[in-house]
Amino acid sequence: LGTTVPQPAFLYSSIENSVLPKTPFIIMEYIEGECLEELDKRDETLCPERTQVLGESLGRALAAIHKVRFLQSGFLNERLVVDENPESQIAMNGRGLSQFAEKILIEDGAIERLGKGLTHRFLAYLEEEAEQLDTYKDLPCLCHGDFGSSNILVKDDRVTAVLDFEFAFSGLPFCDLGNLLRPP
Repeated sequence: LGTTVPQPAFLYSSIENSVLPKTPFIIMEYIEGECLEELDKRDETLCPERTQVLGESLGRALAAIHKVRFLQSGFLNERLVVDENPESQIAMNGRGLSQFAEKILIEDGAIERLGKGLTHRFLAYLEEEAEQLDTYKDLPCLCHGDFGSSNILVKDDRVTAVLDFEFAFSGLPFCDLGNLLRPP
């Protein structure tokens, strides 16, 4: 992403860790700012002008991330390309989203998190609305995967850094927008 997305520079990384064995670590540059979620916690309300400045800054950061394109969607391997393993590839369309949700919620047992009633309502909603994803015709793009308020540093209503790309994948830009808009 170079200089197009504000992010800390990596200063040092190692898989050797004398404090926590078998725990790799990195040391990154310090970036001035506070987590976006801290703005939500304070009692102050952003005026429309400040909200617009912050929104435009967030939009520029997301647009810069999403400029990176891939030929197919899926999870990235250690070389930062979509893994050839079919289990790593994601169908980024309405049916693919429905299948992914069913796998996570039903097969993998996450239904306990939402409860049976909410899970079935959610799956019914996907059945009705997921086909809207089929209208997206561009190539898959780089998705941060956790573009939420705890991974965005701001100062003076501008994004100073986007942190933690460990969940990045190739997919649809809607994924990051959805993460940004969900409650912390």
